[in-house]
Amino acid sequence: MIPLMLFAALPAWARDTGVGYQPPNSTLGVSGGTPWLVGARGEAWFADELSGEIGGGTLGEVDDNFGVDFAVRWRPDALCFGCESRALLTFGVAVAALIEPAPGFEGPWDFAVGPDLAATFVYWFGPTYGLAISARGGVGAGWTGDVFDEVTPRPWGFGTLGLAF
Repeated sequence: MIPLMLFAALPAWARDTGVGYQPPNSTLGVSGGTPWLVGARGEAWFADELSGEIGGGTLGEVDDNFGVDFAVRWRPDALCFGCESRALLTFGVAVAALIEPAPGFEGPWDFAVGPDLAATFVYWFGPTYGLAISARGGVGAGWTGDVFDEVTPRPWGFGTLGLAF
């Protein structure tokens, strides 16, 4: 209900459907969050309602090391508000994973796998490019190396500002 109210509050020029806007094929941007404080990420749609996202970053909980995260996301058409307008909002659910190599690649790596939720707002400057603002987060099972008897909850969350194509 709230996304519909937000869409209804957009001025008429932002809801113009005569130009032929569509959901993005891909997004690229810079991100901030946890466990890596700064990073970059990209998302690409490979089917009507499915996308894949990959990101990486450093600092934060990983100190001067780096980490990689990825997700396979389902973005149902029913959760895309304003999909044929200049301003759209889409939600998705994913299976996501984090990989954090050991410093200097020596020692056990940290891993996590779990569910992930995402929201993406796109404002199209033209029919094929625009501004993308995205937030995603989740929590999953985290472990180090091959020690599965010490599985702990591992949260993550990222905000991204970038471009949509």
